[in-house]
Amino acid sequence: MPLALPPPDVADVSAPIRFERPAASRGLRAGLVLAWTLLLLLVVDLPLWLSADGRLGELATINHHLVLADGWAFVPRGHPIADFIGVGTLRRFYLEAHHAWPLRTLGVAVMGLMTGLGLQQLLSEIQGRLGRRREQLAIFAWLMVAVVLIRLWLLFLPLAATWIPAAAMLVPVMVQLGRRVCLACGFGLAVAAAMMVPPFDAVLGLTIGAQATAIAFCTPRHRGAGWRWAPPFMLACAGATFAVYLATQLLSAGTLHVFDLSSLEWGRLGGACIAGMIWPLVGLAIDPLFERAAGNLSRSLLLELSDLNNPVLQRISTRAPGTWAHSRAMANLAESAAHAVGADALLVRVGAYYHDLGKTCQAKYFAGLQVLDEVLGLTGLAEVVVVGADPREQRVGAD
Repeated sequence: MPLALPPPDVADVSAPIRFERPAASRGLRAGLVLAWTLLLLLVVDLPLWLSADGRLGELATINHHLVLADGWAFVPRGHPIADFIGVGTLRRFYLEAHHAWPLRTLGVAVMGLMTGLGLQQLLSEIQGRLGRRREQLAIFAWLMVAVVLIRLWLLFLPLAATWIPAAAMLVPVMVQLGRRVCLACGFGLAVAAAMMVPPFDAVLGLTIGAQATAIAFCTPRHRGAGWRWAPPFMLACAGATFAVYLATQLLSAGTLHVFDLSSLEWGRLGGACIAGMIWPLVGLAIDPLFERAAGNLSRSLLLELSDLNNPVLQRISTRAPGTWAHSRAMANLAESAAHAVGADALLVRVGAYYHDLGKTCQAKYFAGLQVLDEVLGLTGLAEVVVVGADPREQRVGAD
C-alpha cells in the first residue's frame, strides 16, 4: 500500500527564489569598454578642445592655476608654475596642440580601449560573479565617476595634482572585489590621471599606481573593534605614495620643485603624503555606496538578518525548534572559529542561522526534527527526506 502523506504546507511561499543573476552579454561588455573610451576622450583632452577654436589668448597664473585670459575655462597644470619659462612652455603646448589633436586623440582612444579590454578580460577570468550584469555595470560606472571627479578636481581646485582622490575610489573596490580588481582599476585611473596633465605626466601616473598597490595590499578586509588598524593602514598608503613620488620626481627631473619644499597645498610632495593618509579613510566611509551598487551584502543588512527578532528567524524557531537550537549552537561555534582565523564573524553567524531554513517549509518530513512514529504513525522508517528544490513541487522519498 503506498504511503499516504499529508499535503505540503506552502501558504507562505509567494514566488520562486532567484539564485542566479543574469550574466553580462557580449554586447554589454563591448558597450562598457566603448563608454569608458569615449569618457576618456571627453574629459582628458577637454582643455585642448576648448583652446582649439582660437579663443586661447595669453595664459596667466592664478594661484598657480593656468586660466584662459578671458576667464572662460580653467586649464589643468599638473604641477605648480613658478616662473615665466614654465608658463611659456605650457602656452606653446596648447597653442600648437590643436594642429595635432587627431593624433593625440587617437592615442587617448587606444589607451582607453586597452585599459577597458584589460579590465574586462580580468573580470571574466577571476570569478564567475564578476561577469554578471550588475557587477559589470557597477565597476565601470564607479570608474567613470572617479575619472570625472579627478578631472573636476584638477580643473577647479587650487591644489597640487597629487591631492586627487583616487585612493578614495579604489578602497571600496578592494574591500568588495579583491586585490586584483583593485590593481586593474588603479592602473586605469593612473593612466587617465597622467593623460589629464599635458602632455603626459608619468610622475603622477606612477604615484597613483603606487597608491593603488598600497591599497591593494594594506587595506584591512575585516576590521576589528576599535581603531588600532587605522594608523598602520594610513601610514602604509601615505608612505608608498610619498616614496614613489619622491623617487620618480628625482629620476625624471633630478631635483624637487621649489613648491615641494615650501608649500603644503601647492607642493606635490606634501600632497602625496597628506592625500595618502586622508583619502583611504574616506574610501572606507563611502564603501557602503559601492557595496550596494555591486549588490553585495552590506553590514547593516547583515546586522538586520542577525537580529533574533527577525521574522524569518522567528519562523524557524516556531516551525523547527530543534533546528533553531542546532543553528544557534553552530553559530556560536562558527563565530569563534571565524575570530580565530580572521574571517568575517558576522557573515559566518548569519550563515549559520539560516543554513537550515529549508526545513521550516516541510519540517514534518525531516526525521531529525520530530518523532516519526507520532507524526506518520509508522514504525521502522529510518529516514524521510525532501527531494527537489522548489517547495511547491516537493516529492517525498523514503529510505
